[in-house]
Amino acid sequence: MAPMPAIYAVELLTGLPRLDLIKIDVEGHEETVFHAIDAQLARLAPRAILFEDQGAGAAEAIGTLLNRHRYTVFGIDKRLLRTRRVPMVSSGDCRYNDYLAVRT
Repeated sequence: MAPMPAIYAVELLTGLPRLDLIKIDVEGHEETVFHAIDAQLARLAPRAILFEDQGAGAAEAIGTLLNRHRYTVFGIDKRLLRTRRVPMVSSGDCRYNDYLAVRT
């Protein structure tokens, strides 16, 4: 099997006329990706963004960036019998692995 070619996120997004959903899972490099695609987020204004923060502490910085683009950020609290969205109000709320940002 041939390896997948790498492409920068900004290159991929630049060629798109519209985007409804972004899922970012880059094993701890999410904050770097969000800073790189900042201008494209403003242009495309996707309806929802899913991302992870595996304890690296990037969720607060990503949340601040997304708030500037009119997103509400939620932590995804996963339990055995239920899943719920928890609004991110302060840095103490950034304790989840998975997050959802919804454009308001």
